[in-house]
Amino acid sequence: MEYCMKKLFTSPKSVAFIALAAVLVVMTGLFSGAGVGDFWSLANIVKMLLAASLAYMLVFWNYSATEHYGLFRRGVQIFVFLAALGSLLVIMLSPSLANILVREDNYLENLEAVFLFAASAVSLLVALRFARLKDTRRAVVALFFFVLFFLIGMEEISWMQRIFHDQSGAFFQAHNQQDETNLHNMDTGLSEDAYYFGAFAFLVLVPFFRDKFAAFFKKKNWSFLTTFLPSAWFFIPFALMAGFVAPYSYQESTILLGFFGSVAILLYEIDRTAKLRAYAGLAVRMACLLLLIATGLWLTFHDAVLEAMRAGAPKEYMENLISFGMFVYAVDLYFRNFARGLKQGR
Repeated sequence: MEYCMKKLFTSPKSVAFIALAAVLVVMTGLFSGAGVGDFWSLANIVKMLLAASLAYMLVFWNYSATEHYGLFRRGVQIFVFLAALGSLLVIMLSPSLANILVREDNYLENLEAVFLFAASAVSLLVALRFARLKDTRRAVVALFFFVLFFLIGMEEISWMQRIFHDQSGAFFQAHNQQDETNLHNMDTGLSEDAYYFGAFAFLVLVPFFRDKFAAFFKKKNWSFLTTFLPSAWFFIPFALMAGFVAPYSYQESTILLGFFGSVAILLYEIDRTAKLRAYAGLAVRMACLLLLIATGLWLTFHDAVLEAMRAGAPKEYMENLISFGMFVYAVDLYFRNFARGLKQGR
């Protein structure tokens, strides 16, 4: 016992963990936790960073880089499945709660921004690591993702307009459909098409055809771009996001393609996995396919429930899965290129 206590208070990891946990407990006791301003307060941002650090230390304390990556992959797939299932159940069983969660500046919208800003920060770290290696081309591409994720995150919170209680300028009041300081609501339909189809392409289509994209880049002497292709395993969990926009598929061809494209890809993978007799993989693919179809069908044929909610409410749940996917992409990119002991993604 004495040895264990001595080791506990002399190990740098143990001391760091105890210190972070103590700070988090104190800050939690002092934090009220209500409203947009409080959510984006410096204290709450620090709390989120502390909680993320503690979670990382708890999960990955004594694992190798390869084990880290395996846990990361499995954790993401489980989390996305449970998040999609939980979102559907909330919409089905408690539309009032589902509607509260998607209000302007409420939990889901703020969480989406958190994922995007985290993705931006990790992308910047990737860019700096490539710059240290004097790999200019890869550093520039990583910097592009840093800027892209940051801009989308700022657009999502209207460039902190309501956090600072600012009024929109005359230009945005005249041209923005929601009188907000952002660009995406100046033509909401076009921006949604671009964002949703872009997410489908990046998180589902490109990973599914990853080898073909890699071969194309090699042929064109652009092999450095292969580093930035999303990992092939992405398409299985993130196909689920398309289920939340199925009700709008008859209006938008890009949304239609995302939904039925995801269904087709999962069907193909189920057939291929069955031939390989990989029963565990088959079960995962079957579960994702059934949840995707169930989500799409239920939301399509329950107009009365959706009409009582904020317009486009299910799409907010999809957008959270998209933003989480961008965060996972950035972390995965860092893992594959800089985690010791892993096969390098370059």
